[in-house]
Amino acid sequence: MPLLRIVTTALLAALSLTACHSNYPEPKRTGVAITDYYHDVTNAILTETIIQDSYYGQECSMSISLNRQGKVTDINNVEGFTPLCEAGMTAVFSAEIPAPPDEKTYATFKKLVIVFQPKQT
Repeated sequence: MPLLRIVTTALLAALSLTACHSNYPEPKRTGVAITDYYHDVTNAILTETIIQDSYYGQECSMSISLNRQGKVTDINNVEGFTPLCEAGMTAVFSAEIPAPPDEKTYATFKKLVIVFQPKQT
């Protein structure tokens, strides 16, 4: 299963992010909506991610922008193992990311960095 991290400036202040499969402490200032939406976004992207054997041990990061409806409007600053980055971009654009539940959650997630780091289990 691929390892995916999503990093936002606001989340870094509220959470200690390491991986999508970790149990995160409840954010103190932002409530459950931020944590739930984080998991919704990672699950939507992971569902669309196809990992080839050659991707294990590689990394790709990209910056994405979401609109208020949860649609990806831009991907830039793509860096890393090219085939993994291509698979990651396809997954991000194909993902059915739900709309953020409120304005605070949208403000947290409208600009974020996604890091794909596939590891064999």
